[in-house]
Amino acid sequence: MATLDALFDATSRSFGSNVAVTYNSGSMREHITYNELVVQASKVEDILETLCERQETIAIYSKQSISLVSCILGVLKSRNCFAPIDLNWPPDMIRKFLLKLSIHLVLLEEELRESFEKCLLQWKPFLPNGSKVEFVCDQVLVNSGFILLRWQDELREGKENSEDQGIAYVMQTSGTTGEAKAIRVPHMCIVTNITDLRYVYYNV
Repeated sequence: MATLDALFDATSRSFGSNVAVTYNSGSMREHITYNELVVQASKVEDILETLCERQETIAIYSKQSISLVSCILGVLKSRNCFAPIDLNWPPDMIRKFLLKLSIHLVLLEEELRESFEKCLLQWKPFLPNGSKVEFVCDQVLVNSGFILLRWQDELREGKENSEDQGIAYVMQTSGTTGEAKAIRVPHMCIVTNITDLRYVYYNV
Protein backbone atom coordinates (compact mmCIF):
# COMPACT_ATOMS: atom_id res chain seq x y z
CA MET A 1 0.00 0.00 0.00
CA ALA A 2 1.30 3.47 -0.91
CA THR A 3 2.03 5.75 2.03
CA LEU A 4 2.85 9.43 2.40
CA ASP A 5 6.39 8.70 3.57
CA ALA A 6 6.97 6.30 0.65
CA LEU A 7 5.75 9.00 -1.74
CA PHE A 8 8.16 11.47 -0.12
CA ASP A 9 11.06 8.98 -0.32
CA ALA A 10 10.43 8.38 -4.02
CA THR A 11 10.40 12.12 -4.68
CA SER A 12 13.55 12.70 -2.65
CA ARG A 13 15.43 10.06 -4.67
CA SER A 14 14.60 11.90 -7.87
CA PHE A 15 14.93 15.49 -6.65
CA GLY A 16 17.21 15.26 -3.62
CA SER A 17 18.95 18.60 -4.10
CA ASN A 18 15.70 20.49 -4.75
CA VAL A 19 14.05 22.59 -2.05
CA ALA A 20 11.41 20.49 -0.31
CA VAL A 21 10.04 23.04 2.16
CA THR A 22 10.15 26.82 2.42
CA TYR A 23 8.95 28.34 5.68
CA ASN A 24 8.29 32.06 5.90
CA SER A 25 7.69 33.28 9.44
CA GLY A 26 7.31 36.88 8.31
CA SER A 27 10.62 37.94 9.83
CA MET A 28 12.75 35.25 8.21
CA ARG A 29 12.61 32.65 5.45
CA GLU A 30 14.05 29.13 5.75
CA HIS A 31 14.61 26.46 3.12
CA ILE A 32 15.42 22.76 3.36
CA THR A 33 16.18 20.33 0.55
CA TYR A 34 14.76 16.83 0.19
CA ASN A 35 18.14 15.31 1.10
CA GLU A 36 18.42 17.42 4.26
CA LEU A 37 14.85 16.63 5.24
CA VAL A 38 15.48 12.89 4.78
CA VAL A 39 18.42 13.10 7.22
CA GLN A 40 16.41 14.97 9.85
CA ALA A 41 13.35 12.73 9.52
CA SER A 42 15.47 9.57 9.71
CA LYS A 43 16.97 10.73 13.02
CA VAL A 44 13.48 11.23 14.46
CA GLU A 45 12.48 7.83 13.09
CA ASP A 46 15.43 6.15 14.86
CA ILE A 47 14.52 7.78 18.18
CA LEU A 48 10.88 6.77 17.99
CA GLU A 49 11.76 3.19 17.11
CA THR A 50 13.72 2.92 20.37
CA LEU A 51 10.98 4.52 22.48
CA CYS A 52 7.78 2.96 21.17
CA GLU A 53 6.33 0.12 19.19
CA ARG A 54 4.96 0.61 15.72
CA GLN A 55 1.29 1.35 15.16
CA GLU A 56 1.17 4.07 17.81
CA THR A 57 -0.63 7.39 17.54
CA ILE A 58 1.82 10.14 18.49
CA ALA A 59 0.50 13.60 19.30
CA ILE A 60 2.39 16.71 18.16
CA TYR A 61 2.16 20.02 20.01
CA SER A 62 4.03 22.62 18.00
CA LYS A 63 3.95 25.84 16.04
CA GLN A 64 4.54 25.63 12.29
CA SER A 65 8.20 25.21 11.34
CA ILE A 66 10.54 23.14 9.18
CA SER A 67 11.40 21.06 12.26
CA LEU A 68 7.71 20.21 12.57
CA VAL A 69 7.78 18.78 9.03
CA SER A 70 10.78 16.58 9.86
CA CYS A 71 9.03 15.34 13.02
CA ILE A 72 5.87 14.45 11.08
CA LEU A 73 7.92 12.56 8.48
CA GLY A 74 9.84 10.79 11.26
CA VAL A 75 6.58 9.64 12.82
CA LEU A 76 5.32 8.30 9.49
CA LYS A 77 8.63 6.62 8.61
CA SER A 78 8.57 4.80 11.97
CA ARG A 79 5.19 3.31 10.91
CA ASN A 80 3.19 5.37 13.37
CA CYS A 81 0.55 8.02 12.75
CA PHE A 82 0.46 11.56 14.11
CA ALA A 83 -2.24 13.58 15.80
CA PRO A 84 -1.76 17.38 15.70
CA ILE A 85 -2.89 19.31 18.76
CA ASP A 86 -4.30 22.75 18.01
CA LEU A 87 -2.48 25.34 20.15
CA ASN A 88 -5.79 27.16 20.63
CA TRP A 89 -7.56 24.19 22.20
CA PRO A 90 -8.42 24.56 25.91
CA PRO A 91 -6.63 22.11 28.24
CA ASP A 92 -9.67 19.90 28.79
CA MET A 93 -10.17 19.42 25.05
CA ILE A 94 -6.52 18.35 24.70
CA ARG A 95 -6.88 15.90 27.60
CA LYS A 96 -10.00 14.30 26.11
CA PHE A 97 -8.33 14.09 22.70
CA LEU A 98 -5.31 12.25 24.13
CA LEU A 99 -7.48 9.88 26.16
CA LYS A 100 -9.84 9.22 23.25
CA LEU A 101 -6.92 8.13 21.09
CA SER A 102 -5.10 6.29 23.90
CA ILE A 103 -2.03 8.46 23.31
CA HIS A 104 0.97 8.16 25.62
CA LEU A 105 3.60 9.97 23.53
CA VAL A 106 3.63 13.67 22.65
CA LEU A 107 6.27 15.39 20.51
CA LEU A 108 6.43 18.78 22.18
CA GLU A 109 8.11 21.92 20.89
CA GLU A 110 10.55 22.90 23.61
CA GLU A 111 9.47 26.54 23.57
CA LEU A 112 5.92 25.40 24.40
CA ARG A 113 6.89 23.19 27.34
CA GLU A 114 5.72 25.68 29.97
CA SER A 115 2.35 26.03 28.24
CA PHE A 116 1.91 22.25 28.12
CA GLU A 117 2.98 21.82 31.76
CA LYS A 118 0.15 24.18 32.75
CA CYS A 119 -2.23 21.82 30.97
CA LEU A 120 -0.78 18.88 32.89
CA LEU A 121 -1.44 20.64 36.20
CA GLN A 122 -5.10 21.12 35.26
CA TRP A 123 -5.41 17.47 34.23
CA LYS A 124 -3.96 16.06 37.43
CA PRO A 125 -7.32 15.47 39.20
CA PHE A 126 -8.64 13.56 36.15
CA LEU A 127 -5.67 11.26 35.50
CA PRO A 128 -5.50 7.68 36.85
CA ASN A 129 -3.79 7.19 40.20
CA GLY A 130 -0.08 6.67 39.80
CA SER A 131 0.14 8.50 36.49
CA LYS A 132 3.67 9.68 35.81
CA VAL A 133 4.88 11.99 33.09
CA GLU A 134 8.45 11.87 31.80
CA PHE A 135 10.12 14.44 29.58
CA VAL A 136 12.61 12.70 27.30
CA CYS A 137 15.24 15.23 26.23
CA ASP A 138 17.03 13.33 23.48
CA GLN A 139 19.82 15.45 22.01
CA VAL A 140 18.71 14.92 18.40
CA LEU A 141 15.21 16.13 19.23
CA VAL A 142 16.55 19.00 21.32
CA ASN A 143 18.67 20.14 18.38
CA SER A 144 15.44 20.30 16.38
CA GLY A 145 13.71 22.23 19.15
CA PHE A 146 11.61 19.30 20.44
CA ILE A 147 11.32 17.09 23.48
CA LEU A 148 9.21 13.98 23.95
CA LEU A 149 6.61 13.66 26.67
CA ARG A 150 5.78 10.11 27.74
CA TRP A 151 3.21 8.75 30.18
CA GLN A 152 4.66 5.99 32.34
CA ASP A 153 1.41 4.16 33.02
CA GLU A 154 -1.40 2.44 31.17
CA LEU A 155 -3.21 5.65 30.36
CA ARG A 156 -4.37 4.22 27.07
CA GLU A 157 -7.87 2.77 26.89
CA GLY A 158 -7.00 0.56 23.94
CA LYS A 159 -4.06 0.55 21.55
CA GLU A 160 -4.70 2.05 18.14
CA ASN A 161 -3.55 -0.19 15.32
CA SER A 162 -2.61 2.62 12.98
CA GLU A 163 -0.48 0.50 10.65
CA ASP A 164 -3.08 -2.20 10.00
CA GLN A 165 -5.69 0.47 9.36
CA GLY A 166 -3.25 2.45 7.18
CA ILE A 167 -3.84 5.62 9.19
CA ALA A 168 -1.59 8.60 8.38
CA TYR A 169 -2.94 11.11 10.87
CA VAL A 170 -5.85 11.84 13.19
CA MET A 171 -7.73 15.13 13.40
CA GLN A 172 -10.46 16.31 15.73
CA THR A 173 -13.68 18.05 14.72
CA SER A 174 -14.47 21.41 16.26
CA GLY A 175 -17.25 20.05 18.46
CA THR A 176 -19.45 23.08 17.79
CA THR A 177 -22.55 20.93 17.18
CA GLY A 178 -21.82 18.24 19.76
CA GLU A 179 -18.96 16.29 21.26
CA ALA A 180 -15.76 16.59 19.24
CA LYS A 181 -14.93 13.47 17.24
CA ALA A 182 -11.58 12.06 16.13
CA ILE A 183 -11.30 11.61 12.36
CA ARG A 184 -8.77 9.01 11.18
CA VAL A 185 -7.34 9.83 7.76
CA PRO A 186 -5.77 6.88 5.87
CA HIS A 187 -2.64 7.05 3.72
CA MET A 188 -4.51 5.79 0.67
CA CYS A 189 -6.92 8.74 0.78
CA ILE A 190 -4.15 11.38 0.90
CA VAL A 191 -1.80 9.65 -1.55
CA THR A 192 -4.62 9.27 -4.07
CA ASN A 193 -5.49 12.96 -3.76
CA ILE A 194 -1.85 13.98 -4.29
CA THR A 195 -1.52 11.65 -7.29
CA ASP A 196 -4.72 13.05 -8.81
CA LEU A 197 -3.54 16.64 -8.28
CA ARG A 198 -0.23 15.82 -9.96
CA TYR A 199 -2.07 14.32 -12.92
CA VAL A 200 -4.29 17.40 -13.31
CA TYR A 201 -1.31 19.77 -12.94
CA TYR A 202 0.84 18.04 -15.59
CA ASN A 203 -2.02 17.51 -18.01
CA VAL A 204 -3.65 20.93 -17.98
